[in-house]
Amino acid sequence: GAEPIPIISDFGSVKIFNASIGYVTASKSTQMYRPKEAIEHNRYTIQSDIYQVGVSMFQIFGGHFPAAYADWLTDEQKRRAQKITSYGEQIIFIDNIIEKRICQGKLLNLDTLPPYVNSKLKKVIATAIHPDENKRYKNTAAFLNDLFKIQKRMTNWSKDGTDHYATTHSGKIFRAYETKKGYVLERKDATGNWRKKNTHDGTLSSIISVVENE
Repeated sequence: GAEPIPIISDFGSVKIFNASIGYVTASKSTQMYRPKEAIEHNRYTIQSDIYQVGVSMFQIFGGHFPAAYADWLTDEQKRRAQKITSYGEQIIFIDNIIEKRICQGKLLNLDTLPPYVNSKLKKVIATAIHPDENKRYKNTAAFLNDLFKIQKRMTNWSKDGTDHYATTHSGKIFRAYETKKGYVLERKDATGNWRKKNTHDGTLSSIISVVENE
């Protein structure tokens, strides 16, 4: 059957933006997407929009993003939450922990992104989700410009049913797969046969770097 088409909807924070003021009063949107300024100052700006796009990018690219609110907590925090008998107070306890992480810029761990998300793209996401709104992209044009520059050099990796990573780069076809000794990189030659390339250290991140620099 046809593959499902992903759809991104709003986060419950859609408002008419007054450009002359520069911000609007923040809505109580989905918590994991709320920026620091919405939590601390009840303020929502263009940089807040950029923050939410950055969070969505992190999630789409495969970063660690639990579905259940309680899964954002450490084991110790979960034990403390379980001792709270009131459900309402338990929710407040969890909300406060998540909000504190957002304000400290510690909610999302970029190291949990897959290795095919390269360092330049991670840097773009990190700029978009910076807790200080003044250190995010100043506008969407600057954001898109950085993404466009990265896109020109990035490889589009896919993973098939045999756990092979495959891509086409600079007109060449590559595949990578894991063995007991580490990852192997192969390139398809003119006759259609696969030939090993050993200019890497056996890690997937090293292989991706080799391919992107072909």
